[in-house]
Amino acid sequence: MEDSRILKDTREIIGVYFNDLEGSCYAVDYGYKITAYPEPREYCHVAFIEVEKDGKIVSRFPATMVQIAY
Repeated sequence: MEDSRILKDTREIIGVYFNDLEGSCYAVDYGYKITAYPEPREYCHVAFIEVEKDGKIVSRFPATMVQIAY
């Protein structure tokens, strides 16, 4: 059984989907690499998503802003 916490989950993230009217997303089938990582905040670490394209970081945002697909 996989750990349900995003920072401990070892499955590959294949997409992140924003809850907006345009259907905005990042997905691996569009050439993106998507990784969850801990971003230090006051008193704790918060789960963030990092998106890379061609080896360059194109976006970082809190994981609470999106739905994650594995």
